[in-house]
Amino acid sequence: PDTSSTAARAIEPSATTTSGRSVTATAVASTAAGHSAQRHVQQLEALLEDQSRRITELEARATEAEARAASLNGTLEEQRRLIAEHQARAAELTDTLEEQRRLSAEHQARAASLNDTLEEQR
Repeated sequence: PDTSSTAARAIEPSATTTSGRSVTATAVASTAAGHSAQRHVQQLEALLEDQSRRITELEARATEAEARAASLNGTLEEQRRLIAEHQARAAELTDTLEEQRRLSAEHQARAASLNDTLEEQR
């Protein structure tokens, strides 16, 4: 017999398993099942690699989104602070304007009174 043959061929063709199948057929089926299982494992490993890559990409995107949100939140807080400052300044200017109007009315009344006094003295 050829000793360089596969293990399946080296087994006597007349040998049978308890189920009645030839040992050669059983060995071939076992080898085929092993190859099929190996391909399946390789496919699962490739799928796992792909999923890991996708998870890494999604994590990177999430990190970028969190950084952008933090930046926007900082900008929003700065805008709120500036609005509050402007509102306070507007309130101060409104108070100043009201004071100027009150003083102007007092001066007009005083001027009218002085005009009346001047007219009386003439």
